Amino acid sequence: VWTFLPNWDNGILERLEWKTDVLTSETADEQRLSRRLTPRRTLEARFLIHATKRQELEGFLATKLSSRVVIPLWYEVTRLTAPSAAGTNTISLDTRWREYKVGGLVYLYSTTTNAWEVHTISGKTDTSLTLISNLDLDWAAGVNVYPGKLAIITEKSQVSKKTDRAVELTAEFRLVESNPYSSLWLPKKDYRGSSMIETPPDDSEDLTHELQRMLSMVDNEIGV
Repeated sequence: VWTFLPNWDNGILERLEWKTDVLTSETADEQRLSRRLTPRRTLEARFLIHATKRQELEGFLATKLSSRVVIPLWYEVTRLTAPSAAGTNTISLDTRWREYKVGGLVYLYSTTTNAWEVHTISGKTDTSLTLISNLDLDWAAGVNVYPGKLAIITEKSQVSKKTDRAVELTAEFRLVESNPYSSLWLPKKDYRGSSMIETPPDDSEDLTHELQRMLSMVDNEIGV
């Protein structure tokens, strides 16, 4: 279980990668075949680790690099709205607009004691989650709660030494489960059967475009 907190100075970068076979005819008609059930999803974050946490990090990477770990979705953090006692299997929180699902994971973490728990979700409402197993610890109201995801720490992760006691890790995590995105989330408007994105572009930088024409060029490399 990944327990290190990210450095929010640079935010967290989320990538979605599609893989599509494109078959193009001589008349420019295309047939597109998706090669993945859902887009491949990666998260990249930076972590500033110091003191004894640095040794924990080095040991973790030495044993778990390229292995499956549980990570929290840090940007979907919420907090317990009521205390939860050890031995119970229900926690109270706002689950709306977050990636909690039945069969998925929930990650509880205390920033004061560094205690954590990960459980599988068996039931969900807008205000609570029911867990398959009982809680091992007592959790106070206000404790951080995240959706948990199975991921692999990729070999792109790099560690740079800042001082004799501090290092900065740039880590990339590749999620190994399908994405929860639904067709219900598509824009409501469409044009000739294709969804329309109505969000205006960011004009702080120049917008560029290019034109392409399908050509078959014959050059016998003689004459002019």
